[in-house]
Amino acid sequence: MTLLGLPQRTTATTRPSAGSAGTLRVTLSFPRTARAGGMLRYLVTLTNPTDTAVRLDPCPSYTEAVYLPSPPTDPLSRALFLNCDSMSSIAPGQHVRYQMRLPLPAMASGLAKFGWHLNVPGEPGAGTMLAVRKAG
Repeated sequence: MTLLGLPQRTTATTRPSAGSAGTLRVTLSFPRTARAGGMLRYLVTLTNPTDTAVRLDPCPSYTEAVYLPSPPTDPLSRALFLNCDSMSSIAPGQHVRYQMRLPLPAMASGLAKFGWHLNVPGEPGAGTMLAVRKAG
C-alpha cells in the first residue's frame, strides 16, 4: 500500500518553538457527571513548564469535544478563542486557569469521552471520561 501521494504528517514530530503556546501543558478539573441538555462547567489549567515565557499574542484558539459511543455518534465539537485580554504571557513555571462552559444538547446518556486542546503546533491537550445522565 502506498501513501497515494499524501505528504507525511509533521506536526506530531515537530517540536514547538521555545516561547510558543505549543510548549504549554494542559490539565482539566472536571465533574464526574453532567446532565444531557445542561451546562458542563469545568476548569482548564495551562502551565508553562519551560524556562521561557510563553506569549499569548496572538491569543490561541482551542477545541473542546464530547464523543458518545452510542447514537448520535457525531461528536459535539466547537472551536473558540481563549480570553487573553487580561494577560499577554505565562511566565516560566507559572500557570493560568480558565473557567469553561459547554452547553450539552439533549443527547443520549452514557459514558462519553471529552477532549480539549489548543489549536497550535504541538496541540497540547487533555482528555477525560464523562458520565452523561438523562435530562430531567
